[in-house]
Amino acid sequence: VPHMRRWINMDAFAEGFLPAMIVDEERLALAKRRGCTIGGAAGMAVIFNAPIGGLLYMVEEVSIASWTSEMTLRAIMCTVMTCLSTQALLNMCGDDIRQFVVWEDERANVRLWHWGDIPVIVVVASVLGALSTVYIKALLCVFSLRMRWAASRVGFRGCYPRAARALEVALYAAVCGLVSFVVAFAARCQKKQDWGISEGVEMLCAEGEFNPIATLLFKPPEDGIKSLYSQENSARMYIRDLALVLVAYSALNIGMMGLAVPMGSFIPFMFVGAVAGRLVGHLIAMLSLSFALAAPGFYALVGSAALLAGSLRQTLSVVVFLTESINQLEAIPPLMLAVFVSHMISQCISKHGLDEHLILRKQLPYLDVELPVSLDSARVTAADLCGGRLPAVAQLPPRATVGAVRRALAAREDLACFPVVDGRVCVGLVTRRRLQAALDCRVSAVEELNGRALGATVGPNAETTNVGGASPGRASMRRQRSAADGDDAGVDPEVYMPRFFHTDSLVGAELDARRPDDCVLPVHRVMDAAPHMLLCNTPAPRLYPLFAQLGISAACVANSRGEFYGVLTRAMVVERTVHAQDSPPHQPFVVDVELGDDGSFDGSPSSATGSALSAERQRTSELEARVRELEALLRQSGDAAAALPDASGAGSPAPQGDVHSAPAAQEVLRAPPADGRDEADGDSMRDSPASGVTIQL
Repeated sequence: VPHMRRWINMDAFAEGFLPAMIVDEERLALAKRRGCTIGGAAGMAVIFNAPIGGLLYMVEEVSIASWTSEMTLRAIMCTVMTCLSTQALLNMCGDDIRQFVVWEDERANVRLWHWGDIPVIVVVASVLGALSTVYIKALLCVFSLRMRWAASRVGFRGCYPRAARALEVALYAAVCGLVSFVVAFAARCQKKQDWGISEGVEMLCAEGEFNPIATLLFKPPEDGIKSLYSQENSARMYIRDLALVLVAYSALNIGMMGLAVPMGSFIPFMFVGAVAGRLVGHLIAMLSLSFALAAPGFYALVGSAALLAGSLRQTLSVVVFLTESINQLEAIPPLMLAVFVSHMISQCISKHGLDEHLILRKQLPYLDVELPVSLDSARVTAADLCGGRLPAVAQLPPRATVGAVRRALAAREDLACFPVVDGRVCVGLVTRRRLQAALDCRVSAVEELNGRALGATVGPNAETTNVGGASPGRASMRRQRSAADGDDAGVDPEVYMPRFFHTDSLVGAELDARRPDDCVLPVHRVMDAAPHMLLCNTPAPRLYPLFAQLGISAACVANSRGEFYGVLTRAMVVERTVHAQDSPPHQPFVVDVELGDDGSFDGSPSSATGSALSAERQRTSELEARVRELEALLRQSGDAAAALPDASGAGSPAPQGDVHSAPAAQEVLRAPPADGRDEADGDSMRDSPASGVTIQL
């Protein structure tokens, strides 16, 4: 993209021209995210002929916190143009968009659902919501096993990985065909006119009949979904056939997870839910109840909505998709009820849906909109997340040598952003890609000059060297000697050296020294001179939205005096978030204990946070006994004043005691120092009128 890249002069003295191509990574990443979002909305709109559903689907995928009004306008225009183009192409081919409608107005005058269906819908949605989590677990287990086997690199797969992947796909396709063929033997042939269809798989059936299991398994899932949603064949599907299709299709879909082929999740979940709902509808129809209920095709629709909501955690978009597909607005209330119940049940069992689990398994840099519970505390700060101070070799000055840049890149290979420090203040951040581009440009220029002989004569007709990706046509930038100088005896290299290089810096320093590592690289020209700044004590709930919603890639962490402390990148936040989600939430038990000026304890806690103190009296008494023991130990050591300072921050002298027990008591009660934080961060604690210490168990 032209407006996202620019040429930067990397000549150390800015008198020559040494171009390096620099790309704005943040703008490029934002443009890619927007492009994927708009393309996804258009694709979903075309597949289901549901423009509004496609738009809402991407809104729920991206989350409303990252969705802007500008994105809405672009997505609407893209979906409108896509749907109109599809309509035009279909009309040119003699078809119509109504072929995409799953369920047309077959029974327009018949009520779709009754009040007696509400309890059944709640039960079906609850069961499918719980089963959706089991379905997801099975998919993830197969995915993990196949990924581990792919990473093993043993035998034939290690020697021919591509051929092994292609062979695996071919073998599994054969397995799918064999299983579907075997299952189709158990089907009962039915007449095509009973189903109202003209095409069907006539495997093992007479003329004019078709095999319903083979039709559902061998035909595209879209055709099977139309048959399952239809109300014209309400009493013409056998329960045994539906059960076999449900088991076979679900098993084959689970086993396909992780193959080297494109695999969607929306249509398979929609199909499995439709089969399960249709099966429940036929079971209810067998009861012959006295009150009216909906047709089995309507329960197939409810089953699709429930399984989609429980597996993909989509809510409003699922309702709109199915409503636009069946062209029946009357189905909106029961569909919303099914989606709500299924989503709540699955959310109670597992927090994430299939897409989020796959993102975590693939270790993609993904941040959820909500901060994990274990990090939602003021105790977790920016200094804790960034992992301490960076080594000095990873901190670059505004004008660094090539050797210093190389050492910084090699010292922290996991760091995507490096600080530019002037003194003790961070003046900017530079990404690894920008540093590598500037370094390659500078090194290539030095190697080009070092390849020339030092005493070579450069003729007046010499071509200008194009170094570092410089665009052609820059020969006009050469410093040519005017005709008035008129020196026919020889040519001055200073005059006819291409203007890409400043001869004082490159020829004098680099060619004579023949050491490219000593060349100066102007890092300040490629850095971000206005980075995001965070204080060391910034709590995690305050900084998390910067990375999750605004999408920043890195921020500079400084202490209270503005001095550089570290760099907090998006990858660090993602790693800490994943670790927090895997570990169970920890609820600390905190008691503020008031101490006297001499360090004495009066035996009763002054305050407590949480309801655990009032609910568990026994834990409180145990805590008090522990504090008394520690107080006695400190008094014996004679160093209680040093371990428990008074309100003024100065320790009072204490009599000498048992010197062997003092280190143990201090190790228990002494607060752990902040990792690498300077004294300025502790001034506020010493100056604050605190009259006690906080003990956390």
